[in-house]
Amino acid sequence: MTRLYYPEGLSLNQTVILQDDHVHYLRNVLRQEAGALINLFNGQEGEWQGEITTLTKTRGEVLLTACLREPQIDSPVILVFCPIKNDPLHYLIEKCTEMGVTIFQPVLMDRGNIHKINREKLQRIAIESSQQCERLSIPEVRELRPLREVLDEWPEGTILYICAERWQDISTQQQRRDKSDDKAAQWPAELSVRGGSVSIKASLIGPEGGLSPKEIELFTHYPFVQFVSLGKNILRAETAALVATTKMILG
Repeated sequence: MTRLYYPEGLSLNQTVILQDDHVHYLRNVLRQEAGALINLFNGQEGEWQGEITTLTKTRGEVLLTACLREPQIDSPVILVFCPIKNDPLHYLIEKCTEMGVTIFQPVLMDRGNIHKINREKLQRIAIESSQQCERLSIPEVRELRPLREVLDEWPEGTILYICAERWQDISTQQQRRDKSDDKAAQWPAELSVRGGSVSIKASLIGPEGGLSPKEIELFTHYPFVQFVSLGKNILRAETAALVATTKMILG
């Protein structure tokens, strides 16, 4: 069944005017015609089945006939990452979308080699991945920002797990604090936000060159930061992102 993300309202017996890219995709890629059934979805109204009533070169219309899935509330899963080269970055967005990341926050870091991103393209990849994997919500790809800005505006009550590929490089002071708190290298089943029942999980993946000593020192000044290990092997950045996301989702 063809699934398309439609950000506007969806309701029974509504006639939906398709976006131009949807018209092109249905007509020229899938070779669909009027009368075919497709599903439209978004995170607010759920997933709806509809019949294509009009499909020309310039216009597409779908009549919604049934609600297949009610909307769901996703637990926030934040992945903070340093941008990498295009193909691995596209893989990161695609696979972590499939796993359930709700917010992608790219950050500038000392050893990162990529200093700008095409946010619109990455958002399209997230949408296409959501359509394919049958999730209802679409993750948000945020603008690239300096690491310190993101840390300074971090949501209260949310622990940020820093995936550290060189555990021994972390300052003795931070290791001692983690050991005393008994939180180092452990992934929680759930993280609660103060004053509410929403669970937020968040982790950070550094650049291909790893965390710099300056960044490790910076992290130690934020009480919500905890360092974790992803194992004894050094992982590629996109692999580390997928492993960290898996741990956040599965606990």
